[in-house]
Amino acid sequence: MIKLIEVNRMELVFIIGPSASGKTEFAKNIIKGLHQENPFSYLFIGPTGAYTKKVREELLEELGTVISSRFLPVDHFAVEVMKRFRPDMLHIDNHIARLFISEILEELGKKELSGSPVFVEYIMDMIHDVKENAGFGEIFSQDDESLPFLQTIYEKYAEKMGNDLYDTFDAYLMAPEFIDELSFNEFGKVLILDGFHDFTPALRTFLSTVALSFNKIYITVNEDEKRKDLFSETKSIFKFAEELLKKGQDLSGEYISESRQYLGDSHFPEKLSPFHENFFASQKTERGSDRVNVISASDIFSEVEFVAKEVKKLLDKEYEPGDIAIVAEDFNEYEKLLSKKFEEYKVPFRSEGDTPLLDSHAIKLMLLPLETAVSGYRPEKLMAMVDFGYGGQQLDTRLFESVMVNSRLYYDFKRESYGKRFEKWISRLQSYKEYLINKIANIEKYADEEFQESQKEPYQKIIEKIDTEIIPAVKKIFQILEPFKSTRKRDCRLYSGYFRAWEEMLRLKESYEEADSQKELRAMDTFFSRVLPDLEKLLIYVGKKKLNPSEYYKYLSVRLRNESFKKWTNFSNRVEIQPLLSARFSKKAVKFFVGFRDGSYPSVRLNPLYSFSQYSENRPKDLLLTREKQQRLNFYLAVSRTEDLLYFTYPESTIEGEPILSSPYLKEVLSSALVPIISYGRTSGRREGIIPSLEQVMSLEELKVAVARYFCTPLWDKAKEKAKSLLLEEFDPKAFFQDLALFHRHFDWQAQNTTLIEKRVGRIFSYSRLSTYQKCPFKFFLSYVLKLSMNTEALFELSELEEGNVYHAVLSEYFKGKERDLEKLISEQLKLRLDTDREIIFRFEHQRLKEVLEKYLYEKEAKRPQKMKRDYTPAFFEISFGGKNNPVEIIDGIFLRGKIDRIDIDEESKNMYIIDYKRGESSGEKDQLILYSIAADQLFKDRGYTVEGGTFRPLRGTKASKDSFVLLTEEDDTEGKVWKFSKSSFNQEYIEAKVKELTDGIFTGKFRPKILEGRNPCYQCYYSREARVCPVLLWRKLTEET
Repeated sequence: MIKLIEVNRMELVFIIGPSASGKTEFAKNIIKGLHQENPFSYLFIGPTGAYTKKVREELLEELGTVISSRFLPVDHFAVEVMKRFRPDMLHIDNHIARLFISEILEELGKKELSGSPVFVEYIMDMIHDVKENAGFGEIFSQDDESLPFLQTIYEKYAEKMGNDLYDTFDAYLMAPEFIDELSFNEFGKVLILDGFHDFTPALRTFLSTVALSFNKIYITVNEDEKRKDLFSETKSIFKFAEELLKKGQDLSGEYISESRQYLGDSHFPEKLSPFHENFFASQKTERGSDRVNVISASDIFSEVEFVAKEVKKLLDKEYEPGDIAIVAEDFNEYEKLLSKKFEEYKVPFRSEGDTPLLDSHAIKLMLLPLETAVSGYRPEKLMAMVDFGYGGQQLDTRLFESVMVNSRLYYDFKRESYGKRFEKWISRLQSYKEYLINKIANIEKYADEEFQESQKEPYQKIIEKIDTEIIPAVKKIFQILEPFKSTRKRDCRLYSGYFRAWEEMLRLKESYEEADSQKELRAMDTFFSRVLPDLEKLLIYVGKKKLNPSEYYKYLSVRLRNESFKKWTNFSNRVEIQPLLSARFSKKAVKFFVGFRDGSYPSVRLNPLYSFSQYSENRPKDLLLTREKQQRLNFYLAVSRTEDLLYFTYPESTIEGEPILSSPYLKEVLSSALVPIISYGRTSGRREGIIPSLEQVMSLEELKVAVARYFCTPLWDKAKEKAKSLLLEEFDPKAFFQDLALFHRHFDWQAQNTTLIEKRVGRIFSYSRLSTYQKCPFKFFLSYVLKLSMNTEALFELSELEEGNVYHAVLSEYFKGKERDLEKLISEQLKLRLDTDREIIFRFEHQRLKEVLEKYLYEKEAKRPQKMKRDYTPAFFEISFGGKNNPVEIIDGIFLRGKIDRIDIDEESKNMYIIDYKRGESSGEKDQLILYSIAADQLFKDRGYTVEGGTFRPLRGTKASKDSFVLLTEEDDTEGKVWKFSKSSFNQEYIEAKVKELTDGIFTGKFRPKILEGRNPCYQCYYSREARVCPVLLWRKLTEET
């Protein structure tokens, strides 16, 4: 403790020393002595709230009690001084200043800029810089073309502030105005200024005024011969002393004197002393430090993984969570990733930085209705309201979005009034419903029997949902928005009532309490208890009591963009994630500096408004250099307050593989520590550690991945021991063993309960189903036994099935002779099937289909298929069979169903010719023609018709026909029926045996995937390509082979 000597005149005392020389301890000892004599006799002023709080809490621990009001950050002190001497004036925060700037830009005809938060922020920074640096001349060159415009904004801003409002910089600059009102010892006898590394002109103006009221002023100053450039701005502190001494006398009339007290050498922590002595020193020693680690990770995820694992290891050794800090200049990105990883590893942690209020999910939800109204009821905003529960919690939002897209509501981007938008949505939904009803009728008439139900089912479901869910949800949303139906101005205090009503409607507070989401609950509390009341008071104060929704939303948005809240309440003994500015004054045993890359260390961005001046030869002040020096100093201070271990980590590349440059400060770190760079996450250029070894496991999630490779091996017991060592109570080895046993069991692809198969698939088969089983039994199982749905992407153009239906419908109507106008027939069918009224898509599809159909009708149709014995006339179209009234039995107890596209007849011979249309030349199998000819014979037996032949008719490609056959009977000297194709022949026994083989396989439950045989067609299969079911089975193939 330092004994204080009473002096009669004002004395300015500089406490001077290099880094870690004990300047702050010296200042604390002064306070201890003063506190014992009179706890109100002194005032401690620090550069930031965090630093001031740190010093106050350290003294509180030593003294047992201190008076909080005697410890203030300098900006807080300046505002308190203004409140004392100018109580009639109102201090405004930055968010109010941003509102004023937006209004000024609108007044100047720059409305497009007024709505830009980024540009408003640039203007805000410019105003602060001008005030802080004593005018435009310190920042801008006189020939800067933007200067007149910026000066106009500055002047108008000053007009808006008037004589009633002031900001923190005004509080600095206005201090000389009340020098005559200031009493000697007004704020105490002794002033202690500690933690400052420079005094700006504005700060000097303020301090040189209030300092005159004190008997004694202590100022700590860092003078370091080894780091002169780093602490070069401390000269501005001595300049303050010069200005003060020039005034000659204090407020009591006594002369001002100056003295300097020099402290000894630096006393760095022993374990890191060699590094700290070298770090940013002009002359370095050859002593290195193995307590410094530099890690180059493959990417940001590997980097975060390394940091989390290393923290976990340190906690398992000798360190407490409160001994460790993670410092991130790119705070938001790293805070999210590290938080997630620490939660997984069960590491107690907290984030020191405040969380932007707009990052809160709850706040976004409550803002949504107002945003929707202000946007002109834009479809994407209305859809967002549906997604987040305003239309009902049980609503199928994916279906809702699909309906919005297909009914063309989602792409109606223009702004509209409440009434027009509501009327349009209801009308379009009704029209879309009618469109679907017509589409179902068309499917029933023309679609293949096999695909009718699968095609109709989704449309029937949508029609039902439109009536029962979608239209009621739309009505509910517009009911919520009804208060904004009118754009009239209303009392600004009404809006908080809307937000409370929406919060209650969504049960947000209850939901977050049930989920124990303290972050969201604190965000909501900040919103309702601070943001809304403060905004209402301000709006009333500035004469904007009544506002329409757009005006209110504008003011609220500016307020929210600059509002934050504390995400954490428990601060005791936790690993801290800190931004660099906070880390400057944080003393820790271990610090990790993450994201140590170019652009973050240093993070220097020049306000583009200064670009002309700063890149000209006559720039008044090099702001880029000044800010880089500030960043370098902040970095040095943060590093120098580490006692045991230092880590510097950075990613080598982005996730996409683009290289990332390390920080320019890396060279300084390496030369000061004399250590190599350690690579993590990549070996010989390849990513490693995706499946961790047992030694690397730190969490339940990693353990589940790791132990799979040890199952049924001698290391299985070690996996269980690892779970116990990690204290993973939720890990149940027995249950996990059962899961892995199921995964490792022998697969024979045989269904166990075959009785269920017939119940699921029945005994009536289409050719498509039989063909599916033949090509891939497992696909049959997924499609017809499990009945998995295949989600298809909604397209504006026709799908393959819809295109096929159009071909069938047009050709059917054309050959019936009722309508020969091909263009008209195509148009009618497209109107029934296209899910859009966009003319360009309609014309494109119409032209495409017309070209195909014209080529077929006018060229291919005239070409007689091979083996056709006579001319036939089209007679029957889209003939369905296999229903209750016309069963077609192929073998005992097995029936066929389907739809024959066309049957041509010759009345004289009573012969029929089967025609089946195919979209392309590769489609169609001979067995289908054989089965369809059997069906046709049974269907037309009573009429006296018999099948003589048949063919596929490819609509696209060059071939006019494919797989033509002629049916030979006993009259043609054959034993039974023979289907003779150009290069092959099949008899009745063949087709019956084929059907029996396929159906027996189905009913006996054999469903082996063809992908295990390396079949090429698998790449076209939905379950392989989209659902990603089948590629997983390739692992099974490997298991079976080994």
